[in-house]
Amino acid sequence: LALWALVEALRSLLLALRPARRRQATSCGTAQDPVRHPAARSGRHRLEDLLALGTLGSLGSYALFATSGAENFGRYLLPAYAFGAVLAARAVGRLLRGRPRRPARAVTWIGAAVVVLSAVGFGTGSLGPAAPQPARQLAAFLGAHGLRNGVGDYWSSSIVTVDSGGQVSVRPVNLSTTGTLVRYDRQSSAEWYRGQGFTFFVYDSAAIWQGVDATAAQRTFGPPAHSYSVGSYRVLVYSRPVQVSPALLPQTPS
Repeated sequence: LALWALVEALRSLLLALRPARRRQATSCGTAQDPVRHPAARSGRHRLEDLLALGTLGSLGSYALFATSGAENFGRYLLPAYAFGAVLAARAVGRLLRGRPRRPARAVTWIGAAVVVLSAVGFGTGSLGPAAPQPARQLAAFLGAHGLRNGVGDYWSSSIVTVDSGGQVSVRPVNLSTTGTLVRYDRQSSAEWYRGQGFTFFVYDSAAIWQGVDATAAQRTFGPPAHSYSVGSYRVLVYSRPVQVSPALLPQTPS
């Protein structure tokens, strides 16, 4: 999406550099101006309508459904940023077509340079070395130790389940209003917890989420039989299976 936005923005700006005489129709059969041609104009407006709807839809859904004002929730606005950038570039390009040639050329080249530099930064970040995958290491550790079914904080649960290909299941828990661990009330199924015996609890000690840590686990399940460190992750293993109610219980807001 980001790459498409950069390419479309660059295209819109470069179109403003084309000489007017090359955009005009002639009686010799030269192609008609795509901006003035009715079919092209209709297609252009249709695209811009879709971009505007996408931008407003992204902003509206965020305003209506965002459950937190946390800074990292801004990532859900990326579609609005991308669509808005393309709309802005197309609008600037259209305005520059009616301006004196020299100022329009200068503004267009500056805009094009910004787009190209952004594309270079995007490519450099995409082609660099692979980012560390600590959750994958955790999944491998749990599988190697026969720990197949457990619970953990939100950021240490589903990602491990996915990275292990379902060989290890870690279900998310949250802190209840009484200070014990309960089923996480979002993006979870009661079937993940009903009748399940969990043998371990895991959390990320470098980024404690919602107070879901060793203290809360011991308050809920009692002292563990063993504990392990896997990078910043802490794994508490129990000698007997522990259970988490499938019911949705009052919990601290996230």
